Amino acid sequence: MFDKLKGWFGKDANVNPRRSNWPAQPPPPPPPKAPKAAEKTAKQLATEKGEPYVAILSMDVDPDNLHQGAFELDWN
Repeated sequence: MFDKLKGWFGKDANVNPRRSNWPAQPPPPPPPKAPKAAEKTAKQLATEKGEPYVAILSMDVDPDNLHQGAFELDWN
């Protein structure tokens, strides 16, 4: 407060007392972007269409005994 009064009457008398010494306000942030629609997987598309969907996720076979093995399937 006293600094402003000194500026009015002191050596800084040419300074406009109503002018703010604060820095300019930063521009407002841009509006948030709309999230992109996630691409649907083949399983989701088939489910929406009412079609069957089956995918083989993994296949394990014992090389010494071909009768032993496992399949991992994903279906709707």
